[in-house]
Amino acid sequence: MGITFGIMFLDINRLSWKYKLGIGILILIVIILGIIWIRNIYLNKCKK
Repeated sequence: MGITFGIMFLDINRLSWKYKLGIGILILIVIILGIIWIRNIYLNKCKK
């Protein structure tokens, strides 16, 4: 587990900043969509 994570981390470090930026934006979009989705479920429960 630790070894594979280490290899993954090294691969990420070898990637160019453009790839890092792309990955960062993708993670950000997923987090924002998750927050909106959770908020919508929470609001729907409150309405009922």
